Amino acid sequence: MNYSKRPLMLVVLAGSMVTGSFIHSMEQKHLLGQAAQQEKVEAENSTQSMLRYLSDLPPQILKTIISLALESSLSYNFICSRLLQGEGNPFYSLDYSPDGATVLMGSDEENSARLWNSNTGEKPQELWGGHTAKITSVAFSSDGTRALTGSWDTTARLWDVKKTESLRLLKGHTDSIWSLAFSPDSTTVLTGSWDNTARLWNATTGEELHVLDHKAPIRAVAYSPDGAYVLTGSADDTAGVWNAKTGKRLHLLEGHTSWVTSVAFSPDGTKVLTGSLDTTARLWDVKTGQQLQVLLGHTDRIWSVAYSPDGTTVLTGSEDYTPRLWDTNTGSLLKELHGHTARIDSLAYSPDGSAVLTGSSDMTARLWDTSTGKQLYLFEGHVSSVKSVKFSADGTRILIGSNDGTLSLWSRIAGSRSWRETRREPALKLGMKYYPILMDNARKTYTLTRNSNAENISSSCTGKKSGVLGLSQAINLDDDSQYECSIQ
Repeated sequence: MNYSKRPLMLVVLAGSMVTGSFIHSMEQKHLLGQAAQQEKVEAENSTQSMLRYLSDLPPQILKTIISLALESSLSYNFICSRLLQGEGNPFYSLDYSPDGATVLMGSDEENSARLWNSNTGEKPQELWGGHTAKITSVAFSSDGTRALTGSWDTTARLWDVKKTESLRLLKGHTDSIWSLAFSPDSTTVLTGSWDNTARLWNATTGEELHVLDHKAPIRAVAYSPDGAYVLTGSADDTAGVWNAKTGKRLHLLEGHTSWVTSVAFSPDGTKVLTGSLDTTARLWDVKTGQQLQVLLGHTDRIWSVAYSPDGTTVLTGSEDYTPRLWDTNTGSLLKELHGHTARIDSLAYSPDGSAVLTGSSDMTARLWDTSTGKQLYLFEGHVSSVKSVKFSADGTRILIGSNDGTLSLWSRIAGSRSWRETRREPALKLGMKYYPILMDNARKTYTLTRNSNAENISSSCTGKKSGVLGLSQAINLDDDSQYECSIQ
């Protein structure tokens, strides 16, 4: 699967209109023009500069302004962005349903999770009535009919996705739940808590089956692909391999000198990968518990790890700003991926293993070629850390969740090497929405058109390589509209 090179961004920003209609007053138009002239924006290599600029404008201008800006670049992709008023709440976790039709999001507003139809963009449904604190982790069952949520309120809950009703309350932990997983056959679930235990539960009855003890909080949990084993990573500097049926610990994986923050099984279930705050990742044999490789090279704490679909490489993400690819047979470093400017918070392999996706506290996500290590695409627009990234099962869609309270969905553009953002939703509270569209820079004149009926709703402007181009016609953007930039 081929992906795009770094894009040139055309940023169109507009405020959420609470006054109703187009700006008819010449006085208002003059005010907007004055603001654009007085406040000069230096075009940086990020949409964040324009977002920060707009946030400093008076509210009456922010609600109505549409401004165009170009980055200095020779690439040919554009992004249309829509800025809505209101701050989103921190975003904690997301998951894709197996068929890719539904997204499950967890946040801290109202202590609820949200189900969103990723195909139609229909208004999300809420999973209400249960949790009394922040939801930290979410997961779908293998058939997509049930959802699992874990919370700071010490409980986990099973939900009927279709009815959005709570099915079972999993109660037994005595401190916050931070990680969870469904078994591959969805008959059991695994939860990890700050109470120093992981627990196995019957996914039908909600009965607690086994308590898996560590000496410190559980930071990460995982099932083996066949469901025979479970893996736990703890703040006691160890990981545990357990029999999923009996709850018996088979191996205590010792060697790390600080918290084990992330864990993963190999696709064939014969190896496990652990990442730690001690700056190392380690590979282990599941049957013997023997340490196979120590992955040395990071210069700061590791927060996330992942196995490639074919099991030949692994990916690690660190506070040293770099994701790194490693050979699982030799433990040698294959690629060091440079571009992020802050800690790596999340990562994922594409289903075919040809690319990896990384999310960072620098507010961006990036797509990389696994064979060359080159950056293929830069996903911008969020205004806080990117905490979760996911590929759809077919690799044609990408989900990005941020602490700015928003979730963005990106789709590959058919017949091209680029991606376009098809929907952006606040995680649980209105935040910011963006609608990136691929464009051809060969021609310099563009217009903004309504996606549904191609109605021309703004004046065209002539493109330049950098700087503020001035104001186009101010327009009213309702919450449900989608807009595209198209060549005039």
